[in-house]
Amino acid sequence: HPERNEIKLSNGQTISYDSLVVSTGIKNDYEKIQGLKEALADPECPVGSIYAGEFAEKTDRVMAALTKGEAIFTQPNSGI
Repeated sequence: HPERNEIKLSNGQTISYDSLVVSTGIKNDYEKIQGLKEALADPECPVGSIYAGEFAEKTDRVMAALTKGEAIFTQPNSGI
């Protein structure tokens, strides 16, 4: 019941909330791409990810700074 800020669980229990965050269950595995973890951790490297909160601010800065050139965006083959 979004109009009342409540969700009803399958067992019938109702839970109230101030904010509701829905997670789709994507699993980040940054180790599968050589150097990605280090690139994401480097504040000077223009590599970002929107799939982890810890990189959100950096990704926003990287995208805002992009004024020319090319950007590569990927999307998982599963639901986001």
